[in-house]
Amino acid sequence: MAPVLFFWIVWNVSAQAGADPLKSVQESIEQQSAPEAASVAPSDEIVITGPRLITPWNQLPYRVFKADTIGVDSVTLVEDMGSAFDDEPAVTVQRTARGQSSPYLRGFTGFRTLTLIDGVRLNQAIFRDGPNQYFQLVDPWTLESARVVGGPGSVLYGSDAIGGTLLLESSLPRPAGSGLSYSGRLVARAASAEQSYALRAESEIASPDVALRFGATTREFDDFYAGQHEGLQRNTAYDSGSLDLAITVPLTDELELSGMFQRVNQVDVPRTHSTLFGSSWRGTSPGSDLRRDFDQLRELEWLKLDYLPQTDRALELILSRQRFREEEDRVRSSGLNAIQGFTDLSHGASFTWFEQTEFGKVSAGFDWTREAVDSDYVSYNEDGTLDEIRPRGPIADDSLYETIGLFVEDEFSFSGRTWLTAGARFTHVHVDAKDVDPDPTDPIDFGPIKENYSAVVGSLRASHRPDDVWTLYAGISQAFRAPNLADLTRFDASRSGEAEIPAPDLDPERFLTIETGASLSGDRWQGGGALWYTFVKGLIVRFPTGDIDSNGDSIVTKDNAGDGYSVGLEFFADYRFGEEWEFGGSLALVDGEVEQPIAPGVESDQPFSKLAPTRGELHVRYDPSWNPQLQFVARIRFADHQDDLSDADKRDTQRIPPDGTPGYSVFDLRANYWATDQLKLFFELENVTNRDYRIHGSGNNMPGINFVFGFDLAF
Repeated sequence: MAPVLFFWIVWNVSAQAGADPLKSVQESIEQQSAPEAASVAPSDEIVITGPRLITPWNQLPYRVFKADTIGVDSVTLVEDMGSAFDDEPAVTVQRTARGQSSPYLRGFTGFRTLTLIDGVRLNQAIFRDGPNQYFQLVDPWTLESARVVGGPGSVLYGSDAIGGTLLLESSLPRPAGSGLSYSGRLVARAASAEQSYALRAESEIASPDVALRFGATTREFDDFYAGQHEGLQRNTAYDSGSLDLAITVPLTDELELSGMFQRVNQVDVPRTHSTLFGSSWRGTSPGSDLRRDFDQLRELEWLKLDYLPQTDRALELILSRQRFREEEDRVRSSGLNAIQGFTDLSHGASFTWFEQTEFGKVSAGFDWTREAVDSDYVSYNEDGTLDEIRPRGPIADDSLYETIGLFVEDEFSFSGRTWLTAGARFTHVHVDAKDVDPDPTDPIDFGPIKENYSAVVGSLRASHRPDDVWTLYAGISQAFRAPNLADLTRFDASRSGEAEIPAPDLDPERFLTIETGASLSGDRWQGGGALWYTFVKGLIVRFPTGDIDSNGDSIVTKDNAGDGYSVGLEFFADYRFGEEWEFGGSLALVDGEVEQPIAPGVESDQPFSKLAPTRGELHVRYDPSWNPQLQFVARIRFADHQDDLSDADKRDTQRIPPDGTPGYSVFDLRANYWATDQLKLFFELENVTNRDYRIHGSGNNMPGINFVFGFDLAF
């Protein structure tokens, strides 16, 4: 049965377009966060923030939390990667379209939040400003864990790690203790209002010398139903699928080789708000496009060599190759059909050394990536005749983006109650973009562009545990972001009604964050919070040139014109009442302003674009003693009305209502049943009151009352 289903899913996916040696430590993680979204680890457990730092939870000088919607112990089966952090108010996931999502962390999103998959950067030089769609090119059902490190991570991870770093770890097969073993897994999910259906099959073969796993997922999304007044949302359907292959080979007792291949693709993902099918909810206006669909593909291959002797030392070497392909098929109201896209092929290598020394826990290493980008553009008239072939697409053709970084970090202790962590990184970026001009006959000359950027950043953080209950921490950290190819060379639509042109003379953005926080835990309660303030220097921002293009869109470009700040607060609390009941909640607040050009020669202090409103959640969990296989959860997710809008937000009437995005409260019910040791059943009734609501800045409303059923079967 399983092989038949596996090959059926592979066929569907094709038609639509070992483990880490520290794993035994990772398996003990229960991270700090809202208990339903994630729970606090006991003080003797250990957290790994990537391969860089291995630290007991009660010594961490920053906030780390884990999404309990990811992995074999997940509390639910999520629709897609955009739903993975729905239970966590500190992560706001904006949805430009149904199949396109972008996480906001502490006011930042897009290329100012960094995502790593198994230590390999998901972020590429083609990532554009603001919320982009590439977070969806991860299959959540292939992951073992998904964690967030809040705040700057540039010392450990380089450019882009400003609002926070998302650490995604894939599930890997384990060699058998003896003999030959076979196992499999089937996962299925169906949802009523979402009109979605998903199925995954895995097959694993293991011996003492090698372990192999094959997996495939297929997903189908029909037009979905929003709340009671909005109903069916036309032109929101698309298909997606993924294939993956993983291998683990123990070379010796201390040396292990592992590898992974992943392929995720999406077919005909509509950017609905830009089309005539867009919503007019609360005064938003539909777009004018007749069609605007995206085909997207991500392929990742990596090999990892881990050396873990029976000492306080670890070495890790990763070699990787990643390919992005994006194609946009857009039909304007005039009938002009423009088809454009790009391919980004990157190669990377990283080496990390960790050792417990007399000077403390030291981690050091280097990382290198080289991206080669090709892009294309062709357009056709309404009658199908050729209109134009450009020498480039949305990103400059024949472009090179190369990065190399060196880092070191040391954590040392004073008397076992106080810890100090200090680190520094050097990064150098080389850019060589050849075909920058979209029209060689135009008198304005944009290229070619050759640039080099260098940055040195540092961090100093401390934590103190005065007793077995409290942990207090504080720190100051720098971060940076080097201009990427989308900053320097983009020639394409940006926000609704805007067309962006290249900006060759840019400098790196700089950030400095001061943060303090606390956590506490006892036998029946846990809680904590974090308060931060980020100084922003030279933010690369769009501004209008005063010109209008042939499609009637306002022409914008970019400059390092944004100085400002981001400030916020996160806290959570949880209490266990008796052996059966748990009560808890969490809240996240963020604010920020940046100096923004609003017209040629005119500047104004503006709120961060699409700034998340105050968000929170409350939940009650019941684990009945009369049936330990059952679990029930009731939760309320809520958000305040967001009318703190930048001028650009006010112009984005396809996504943001004129009076701002209304607040909401959404009530959900959830039940899990462990039918056997191998079979887990999931039931969920989301948005019980059938509320019409929208995540701020998104292009669509969220589904209405939605019944979800799923199962996870291991055999």
